[in-house]
Amino acid sequence: MNGARAWTKPLRRTMFAACAIVWACAFVATHVPAKELPGFRVGDKVLHVVGFLGLGAVFLLALVAHGKSRRRRVWMGFPVLLLYAAFDEITQPLVGRTAALTDWLSDAAGAALAIAAVETVLAMGKKSRRTQSAGEP
Repeated sequence: MNGARAWTKPLRRTMFAACAIVWACAFVATHVPAKELPGFRVGDKVLHVVGFLGLGAVFLLALVAHGKSRRRRVWMGFPVLLLYAAFDEITQPLVGRTAALTDWLSDAAGAALAIAAVETVLAMGKKSRRTQSAGEP
């Protein structure tokens, strides 16, 4: 069964809306002027990895909800996330923040982890469903 068939139209719309909201929140959060940033107990690079892990996961799930194949999710999702990360870094100096290659690399690592995690969980679920259906009389 195609994974998209399991998603009803309202659920697909909800997943798309969730992705759009998360993406907008990420953009706003990364464009808060430097002088207004709160202090965090974790390093800047950890925030980049975690941020793109979350953004990437929601984006991949939106692609799943819309019936995109694994190949398309990976070959479309990763470049889109990398391009957005570059755009994000390039536009931060407009609000007094600095752009850094190491930040972009941390974003890329988070995006890669998101893809690996989502695809692993989906593959495990597919294998579990196959195992359950093979054991049924």
